[in-house]
Amino acid sequence: MQCEVQLHYHMQVPIFKEPSFSIYGTPGIVQHEILNNRRHVLTKDTADTVKLWEITRGAVTQNYGEVSFDKKKEELFEMVRN
Repeated sequence: MQCEVQLHYHMQVPIFKEPSFSIYGTPGIVQHEILNNRRHVLTKDTADTVKLWEITRGAVTQNYGEVSFDKKKEELFEMVRN
């Protein structure tokens, strides 16, 4: 005996053509680098903003704006002494 229930998902039409409201968030992180001190992280987000975060507090300590991520990383990278 075969089940005769047919699913017609492809024929369903949305009730609304446009969303009734939108929930906006903050720009997402697209690039990051953990610095040598293991206490700070440099990030770049979808708005091209480069920020320095302190991991222990989970807070932004510096907002550098729209600068080169690679140049700022080289500037902040500390030499590890053996």
